[in-house]
Amino acid sequence: MDTNIVSEAVAQALLTKPEDAQNPEGVIEDDIPTCHPAEGAENPPASLEECSAVTHTRDSVAETICNLADKYISMRRQNAQLPIHRLPSEIFIMIFELAVDIGLPSNFPDPMLFTLSQVSSKWRAIALGSPRLWSQIGLFKPSLIDLFLERSNTAPFEVYIAKKYTAIELDEDFDFDDLDIDESEGVGFRLGLSSFSAHLHRCSSITLLGVTNNEFPSLLTFPMPLLETFRCEKTDAVPFSWSEIELPDDFLGNHAPCLRHLHLSDVVLPTDFQLLSGLLSLHLENVSPRLLVAQFVSHLRDCPSLQRLVLRWVEFEDWEETLGSEVVVAPVILPALQDMTISLRLELTRVLLVSVAIPPTACLRMRGHDQLDTLFLGTRDNFPNLSLIRALHFSRNKEVLEALLIGRATLRGPDLFSLFFYAWDHGRNVAEMVRGIISGIATPSSIEAMTFHALDEEWVEVLGFVATLRQLPALTTLWLCSSNPALIHVLVIINIAAWCPHLSELRLSGMAFSNRDLIRLVRGDANDGTPGGNATSLRRVRLANCVELKPETITELEKYVQVQVIDGDPGTCDCC
Repeated sequence: MDTNIVSEAVAQALLTKPEDAQNPEGVIEDDIPTCHPAEGAENPPASLEECSAVTHTRDSVAETICNLADKYISMRRQNAQLPIHRLPSEIFIMIFELAVDIGLPSNFPDPMLFTLSQVSSKWRAIALGSPRLWSQIGLFKPSLIDLFLERSNTAPFEVYIAKKYTAIELDEDFDFDDLDIDESEGVGFRLGLSSFSAHLHRCSSITLLGVTNNEFPSLLTFPMPLLETFRCEKTDAVPFSWSEIELPDDFLGNHAPCLRHLHLSDVVLPTDFQLLSGLLSLHLENVSPRLLVAQFVSHLRDCPSLQRLVLRWVEFEDWEETLGSEVVVAPVILPALQDMTISLRLELTRVLLVSVAIPPTACLRMRGHDQLDTLFLGTRDNFPNLSLIRALHFSRNKEVLEALLIGRATLRGPDLFSLFFYAWDHGRNVAEMVRGIISGIATPSSIEAMTFHALDEEWVEVLGFVATLRQLPALTTLWLCSSNPALIHVLVIINIAAWCPHLSELRLSGMAFSNRDLIRLVRGDANDGTPGGNATSLRRVRLANCVELKPETITELEKYVQVQVIDGDPGTCDCC
């Protein structure tokens, strides 16, 4: 008999069967009905053959159950000897947490969690005994909220709320009130909120996506002593016609002593915002604080542990007053800051640069402005990281027409400065912008390495490239990657050794070039073609993913410099 057809009742009997039973048939004999006719029945007595058949069936079933019981007991003993069953429960819990993607509440509920809890009685006991596995709750599954709250016991839990909207075409005349929202989902939200509102005191993380404060008023005013992360932003499904969430004056009951990460997008901050103290990261995007610039800077003084600060399109109440005027704010020192991102109006950017001082190892990230060459005048002392820049990297993202400038202490070191700008931001050529940036941000005489990546002739014309090199007398390494091939030819014509006498290493990645031009450049040929007519300090040439490179070219180059050739996908670049 196939073991899969054994009923649940029989399986339970197997679990309780004593291992030292001597007569398996006797264990179940009383459970098998005998062939007695019902009282008052007129049926004739069973024949001998019928009784024999019933007895045979009984004996067969009893034997099958006995065999299954023995097999079950044998499997239990065998499983108990397996190495995996000797692992401590703590190891199982660590494996379970990795399997169910702890840290990704958007996947709530993870089916793997229920699968693991149904493998065996031991695994189930371990899963149910680990509150952390049940500590991530999404309000879009209200039927499971009570179950997860119960199984999370007293452990801190995370809440993930994402409002889902019907995918529709939106235009400038679209009325947000006409947006198709699943009403049953909204009901589920409210039911879910009522279920765990009594447990908010042990909430450690809240994520709100696409919701409004009138849907969860108590969630925004309830004190949360264990809250570490609060994130609130709109979803990409509704890019405009969005009413901002107005945070109440008693946001989180003004009591969140463990709050370390605050991410707010499309919200209005209260006048007296008291929750910045102790933050490790602060992200404000499309935010309208009811604060003056000086008040916000004053709040930053309460954040000595702040490691990451992001300000994108923040409009302070007095931003119009900063136009054409000088806002005097005593600078605040953020000694632990590692990363600062500013994408604001030019006037507000000036105020922030004057008002904040960062450590020399921190990275400053900004959006490009027309007056970048003068933006840091009088503020260089607040940004000692700029004086450490020795390598510049310029690249372009073709998909979004975005250009990026990165300043580092070494060619592949951590970023110290990062600037992004779009093609339509400036009518000037990128090389012209680069020259202004170099003179306004870095110290040209200290730049030792420069990289151009994915900059074709539309972005870097030859004359602008030449003018840029003339600013860098200390340049030792030049790296051209998937850029305008004419740049190599111009290096031969201009006698690069005269302008960059210390240039010792040339790197070319994914470049299409003339093998003859490369040989002339390395030999230092004069304009009239005289081999070696120009002095050159090149000592190393690194060629990666250059499909037009010929073997005889490599042989010729090795007579003058050290050559390193790296083969690979021509479409890849290793300079970033």
